[in-house]
Amino acid sequence: MNKESFVNSHVISGLEVAALNGNIYIELPDVYTQRKMPVTRNNIPQQEDLYAWPYLDSVEIPAIDADVELLIGTNSPEVMEPWEVINSRGKGPYAVRTLLGWVVNGPLRGGNESGSSCPTVTANRISIAHIEELLVKQYNHDFNEKSAEDKPEMSIEDLKFMQIANTSAELNNGHYCLKLPFREEDNVVMPNNRHLAEQRVLCLKRKLERNPTFKEEYTNFLDDVINNGYAESVPEHQVKGKEGKVWYIPHHGVYHPKKKTLRVVFDCAASYKGVSLNTKLLQGPDLTNSLLGVLTRFRLNSIAVMADIKAMYHQVQVAKQDVDFLRFLWWPRGDLTQPLTEYRMTVHLFGAISSPSCASFALRKTAEDHKADFPVHVTDTIKQNFYVDDCLKSLSSEAEAMSLVTDLTALC
Repeated sequence: MNKESFVNSHVISGLEVAALNGNIYIELPDVYTQRKMPVTRNNIPQQEDLYAWPYLDSVEIPAIDADVELLIGTNSPEVMEPWEVINSRGKGPYAVRTLLGWVVNGPLRGGNESGSSCPTVTANRISIAHIEELLVKQYNHDFNEKSAEDKPEMSIEDLKFMQIANTSAELNNGHYCLKLPFREEDNVVMPNNRHLAEQRVLCLKRKLERNPTFKEEYTNFLDDVINNGYAESVPEHQVKGKEGKVWYIPHHGVYHPKKKTLRVVFDCAASYKGVSLNTKLLQGPDLTNSLLGVLTRFRLNSIAVMADIKAMYHQVQVAKQDVDFLRFLWWPRGDLTQPLTEYRMTVHLFGAISSPSCASFALRKTAEDHKADFPVHVTDTIKQNFYVDDCLKSLSSEAEAMSLVTDLTALC
């Protein structure tokens, strides 16, 4: 099982085959040699094997004292084409007449040709690999910077995403504000899924009641989200909202496997009546730099600078007309004795399929819009030395490094 071996092979071209008593010759595609065929003489049906199946009386199999020397597959359809078929009966074999003669498929000797008490089955999969192609593939795998830089052209959906982002982008208190990139930009209608969100948050409540530590960490996380302005309570006069323009996002806690810190994740893939927020959103193009390129450029000089953008997705705000699609339910200050309160995110959130592209778009737009205010190497750093929210840059002197850090802090 699962054994794989490599063998050297020769290619034979122009080989033709015909039936023993026929005069029609068909040229086979390229044939590949190997030292040993994965069949034995026991696999060759004999005429006496058919005596147990009277319905195969018309089938004649010539007796040839030779090993199997050629396997013909489906890449030669003229040879494999059935001219006549005798269907199986009583769990017996079936026969197909082809250009080369009869082919019998099925149990001829009770499925056990080895004489052992255990039936045996042999399956082989043979694939062809050219050394030149393997070498190029290996080089491309090890040194894929070129393929990473040659980004494919944007799809129609990607172009639509870019059009929404470019036309909706506004600067608000130092943060870019973007619309949610809906597939049906002006015709978004969502079912009322508040009941589903209530069920999810009540299940969460039971877990919070059982685990005080988990409750404290969960409450602190959401308090930070609300206090930092990433979310807000829905004003009482807007709680009802416009029909079809409100969506509630369930949430749950996930611990970082290494840091052991809790992150509250908003489940944008949660479905209700076959609809989820993610199914309505455009994912957007991949605007992330190649990791290999970032790491390679990081090795150019001796002084290293590393930085990251805190809560990168939360630095990009959501247009006001879209915030009601990002509602969630929670208890004020985590007090489970209080009634549930409706909140809504004011920023693009971790879990939405569009957030990575929105965040990368905002980062690149920051560099583009301020290229006249900063040296070229600063804006180039944002465009070339960031991998998602992490910056890796090397410079030739400490003075240059300190200057870059100052400029990046002011720009980002």
